[in-house]
Amino acid sequence: MSRGFTLLEALVGVLILGFLVVGLAGGARFGAGAALRQSRSSDRSGDLDAVDRTLRQIVATADPASPLTGTAGTLSFVAALPQAPGANEVALGLDARRRLLLRWTPRPPGQPLKPLAAQQAELLDGLAGITFSYYAPASAADPVASWRTSWNRPGLPLLIRLRLAFADPAAPAWPDIVLAPQRSP
Repeated sequence: MSRGFTLLEALVGVLILGFLVVGLAGGARFGAGAALRQSRSSDRSGDLDAVDRTLRQIVATADPASPLTGTAGTLSFVAALPQAPGANEVALGLDARRRLLLRWTPRPPGQPLKPLAAQQAELLDGLAGITFSYYAPASAADPVASWRTSWNRPGLPLLIRLRLAFADPAAPAWPDIVLAPQRSP
């Protein structure tokens, strides 16, 4: 009696072991790819959350006594910023490289008028476009409250909506950012 494996049994065992190794390697590759895609998605989501919080904070400090001027692609107003206390002329819009930029120029109180350097910060990149719209309250001239594509009236709109369009079609959809300026000084 012989104690051992036949050549056929050994080949079948090696073949089954090979299939297991190939299956495990494919699963590991799939898991690593899924983790990479998730981290890219969460990075963009973190960027958008930070942009949302920043814009809410800035628009909430808009000076109701100063004019707010808005078009479908730009927004400018006077506000206090955390990085530049006091009144600042603030502008939001896309630049030529399709980045959402925040630009501000400090307006120091009690100092003679002199040109101050404008500063800017990139809030978000990789955009195909942005659209601002402004929710106007009902008035005697227009008895229906509605969203408008521009704002050049005295006072502040009730709400400001920002819609982001991303250049990358695989980018996750992001809901509109709706901002509420303060209503009284």
